[in-house]
Amino acid sequence: MQHSLQSERRLLQAPRLLRIGLQIRVGDTVYNASAKQDDIRLQDYKSFFDCASQIQEHRRTPATTRVVWYLLSDSHRLKQLALEEFGRDILVTDTTPNKHIVTSLNVGDSNLDDERADALAKAAADMLSFAEMDYFVLSQKSGFGKVGAMLSNRWHNVWWLNPQDRGNRTPSCGPKSYVKLSDLAGQWSGF
Repeated sequence: MQHSLQSERRLLQAPRLLRIGLQIRVGDTVYNASAKQDDIRLQDYKSFFDCASQIQEHRRTPATTRVVWYLLSDSHRLKQLALEEFGRDILVTDTTPNKHIVTSLNVGDSNLDDERADALAKAAADMLSFAEMDYFVLSQKSGFGKVGAMLSNRWHNVWWLNPQDRGNRTPSCGPKSYVKLSDLAGQWSGF
């Protein structure tokens, strides 16, 4: 696993690389044992990938040698589907099921304490890696991606989408349709 993390880090720091981060929040239902994985379909989140394509078109320069999309999601199924669809052009943190910190609260159980600590460490690492992206496509009502985008300390680099808006509308992710940092900072981030 260490070699994989080192390879990913080298890739994300490569010169002339355009890095687009996508954070897609499917919702807390992905943490339910009774949730059906087949209910998660890539096409329901197509607008996020369409938006990333638009950003890629208007932000790519002649010096850009490669474009990489970096996907964060609470759904390991969505990450698997994205890997199948986009192959080596997309990175995901991993495809193992995520653990939600709040859903595993059970005071006094040392195994759960260790599990929560591991989940928090993984979430922090994901957020810090996400902050290294050049541009961001975020789930509008999720704080996780917003914090990563704000940590990037970059301006004019965030586009918001509503994952519940599953129509076939193509989002407007043009060069001037970004979210202002003041609007981003003025919204609830869940912390």
